[in-house]
Amino acid sequence: MRSTAAGLVGAGLVVPPAVMSCFLPSPSTAYDKASGQISSGPESMALLRRGEVEGTIVALGVAIAMTLLAVEDLGPHAAWIFVGAALILALFLWEYERAFRLGRQVAL
Repeated sequence: MRSTAAGLVGAGLVVPPAVMSCFLPSPSTAYDKASGQISSGPESMALLRRGEVEGTIVALGVAIAMTLLAVEDLGPHAAWIFVGAALILALFLWEYERAFRLGRQVAL
């Protein structure tokens, strides 16, 4: 594997958490907002939800771009960059939703 392909693989896997952190605060802040420990109204929660959607679109778009750039060096194996990025994104969103859910349980 050429160093360019290795760089694209690494960058493609780092993209989801990096992009999501641009659109969302930490999961602990989401927990605090959902539990009411940090003042938040419906607009604030809607903003977090919108950040999840927008961040997901951007993260997957960049992962697709990284995958397409790596096709020349890796051939069909480049698809694993997108698969890995999607799995990392799913883990990130799962943890984020878990923080929301736990925060709401505390608030009740």
